[in-house]
Amino acid sequence: MNMKLTVALLLSLSLPMGAATFNVRDFGATGDGHTLDTAAIQKAVDAASVAGGGTVLVPAGQYLTDPFTLASGIDLHLDANAVILIDNDLTRYPVDRKRYVDAITATGAHDLGISGDGAIDGQGEVWWQAFRDNPNMTHRPYMIKFLKCTRLKITGVTLRNSPMFHLVTQNCTDVTISASRSNPRNTRPTPTALIRPAGISSSPAATSTRATMISPSNPRPGADARPATNIS
Repeated sequence: MNMKLTVALLLSLSLPMGAATFNVRDFGATGDGHTLDTAAIQKAVDAASVAGGGTVLVPAGQYLTDPFTLASGIDLHLDANAVILIDNDLTRYPVDRKRYVDAITATGAHDLGISGDGAIDGQGEVWWQAFRDNPNMTHRPYMIKFLKCTRLKITGVTLRNSPMFHLVTQNCTDVTISASRSNPRNTRPTPTALIRPAGISSSPAATSTRATMISPSNPRPGADARPATNIS
């Protein structure tokens, strides 16, 4: 075999899979806190997914967004001073099946993470006031919801001011929540009977019964209610 080809092959085998970085600004995100950056963020996620995984990088700035969907093999990494702002304009925020769409979601994904020193801010005050004015309003969105996912890791990032629950994991396995923080003021209490097993690491976001919900995919009586498992 040609020596150059042999060296190139060995180098390619030594590179970690999914190591590429996809900066949301390269996909058109402005980070100005006013322009909706949803399309740019989703394009970065989709590009990382097509490439087999990688880091979706959110650099310093404020990124206003409507709901977007994560995928397998992706680490959504927020640099210091980077803030993802969930849109709080109820007149344009999407509704599906009589409820506002959850903001950051993944279904059936694996090896998925959210990390960094930045923050995800649900801008909840508008939502809380709307609920106080009308408790029968359209169901408020969860800020982050993972359904039937495996090997989740949420580290470092600050979760605050969610319209409702900050972080919901349903029927997920191998979940690690570490060093995250949250402001659970005015969020709905977590039904702690749905948290099984109860052993979660001592990070504030993980242990706050008003910030995090870990539940079966369908907690209604008589339903197939399989618990989230292997949580640390």
